[in-house]
Amino acid sequence: MAHLWALVRQWWPLLLGNILEWYEFGVYGSLTKELSANFFRASTFGTWSGFAVTFLLRPVGGIVFGLLADRVGRKRATLWSMRGMLFATVAQGLLPSLRCCGEASADVGLVLLIILRALQGVCTGGEIGPLVTYMAESAPPGVLGVGTALFLLCVYVAFVISQGLVALAVLVLGPERMLEWGWRLPFLVALVPGLVTLWGRSHLPESAEFVELQSARDLTPLGDAQAAPSNTGSVAGGESGVNAPSASCESCEDARSRGAAASEAAGHAGRIFATVRGFLHDYGRALVIGFSVSSAGGAAIYTSMWCGAHLARQGGWDEASALGLSMLMYLMAGAGVYAGAVICDNSFGSDPFIVQAVGSGLLAVAGVPVFWGLSAYRGSFLAAGMCLSVAFGLAQGASLAQTYLFCVRLFHARVRALGFGLTYNLAMAYVGGTAAMVAEALDIVSPIAPGAYVSALGLVSLLAVLWGLRLRTAGRLQTYAMGDSALKVKDARMAAENASTESAARAQVEEKDKEEEATVVAIV
Repeated sequence: MAHLWALVRQWWPLLLGNILEWYEFGVYGSLTKELSANFFRASTFGTWSGFAVTFLLRPVGGIVFGLLADRVGRKRATLWSMRGMLFATVAQGLLPSLRCCGEASADVGLVLLIILRALQGVCTGGEIGPLVTYMAESAPPGVLGVGTALFLLCVYVAFVISQGLVALAVLVLGPERMLEWGWRLPFLVALVPGLVTLWGRSHLPESAEFVELQSARDLTPLGDAQAAPSNTGSVAGGESGVNAPSASCESCEDARSRGAAASEAAGHAGRIFATVRGFLHDYGRALVIGFSVSSAGGAAIYTSMWCGAHLARQGGWDEASALGLSMLMYLMAGAGVYAGAVICDNSFGSDPFIVQAVGSGLLAVAGVPVFWGLSAYRGSFLAAGMCLSVAFGLAQGASLAQTYLFCVRLFHARVRALGFGLTYNLAMAYVGGTAAMVAEALDIVSPIAPGAYVSALGLVSLLAVLWGLRLRTAGRLQTYAMGDSALKVKDARMAAENASTESAARAQVEEKDKEEEATVVAIV
């Protein structure tokens, strides 16, 4: 526990920013009733579709900010992503809506809401790769599992805060004022802690591993390689421009400048494309395994978020009671995450494979029984608490406890932010982000179908972990040490190489001495 608090003190600007990131998701998920009435004309499916827009653009942010973090630094990338997320969150609380401004303004508000959620998706997708990479590379040896799990604990802290704040607003303001203007408050209160986060992040040091790579010129900042201007071409009205009029010379310079700028832009685009293409070629297998492992936990998180609103509709409970159940579930999930992280560090030397396999298996087993219990005892607060809050919460937390560490270790430091960001964001975009929509559709078929979907994804995750373990044992999948551990491994390797060089030099000296002795003997 002492290590945990030490890491919190060290990384608080990163952790607070991450809480604000997921706080926005929790607020949107908790305000589906109010947002549906104000923007989507009472369409629940439309409201969750707006939620999914954020996730569809996460891979774009993962690529853009991942490349940025691998080129110019983890710290700078997290600053830019935080600025975008803060603007998108606060601006949602200022939009015109149907209840306050009428039909015409509501249409404008809906378009702006979708744009802001798209921006939120790009910045959120860009935040996770550099942030998890920074934390993994900066974590002390022996607490790598807890260090990366802190990021996930922030998710559940954010969900508890967001749902608690929304529940408090509902109790204080009442349903009618929440529909009119109260829904704006949870978005607006993010401004002050967001500004504090930006201040704190601006004073963080860069990760030591990235600094070492950059100083060794293993990485080059964007813009170092400049395209050479074209030296060809003649000026109309003169030979090679010698006797050309002044205006023609200026036109020539303008053309050369435009050509140089176009060539430079094409060069940047070509390098980015080559980096992504090379990444897919070298890490395609790691990408598939990481995507499969991440998908199950992502679907579990957002299916559970859907469950709160779903139970409020189906069980006949008031909004505050449903939010209370969800808060308890996220507390249990956080306990599962911390327990899995401690076990990974203490029992497996921060190797996440076994803990991840157990967590994925628990999720595969829990999905169907949990939703069967919710269906069989509909309206029972005790049954919902035991099935959803306790059983599903613990299984969800266990399945996600070491997902970040599992995925981030699949990639070398040169492409780590890009690799993790792309892997995790693809899973969140196309499986996690659509989970609420899928659950809403499957519930029409059978109330147990959403649980079967979660169980199936848990099984896929388990099989992916076992496949990865087999490949690693066979030497066909490499996992990488990070942070202080990586530097120690490198120091040990360099020491071994130096010792080998010194040994070879001594052998050569001894061999030369023997040859000289043999020569002397022969002469004598």
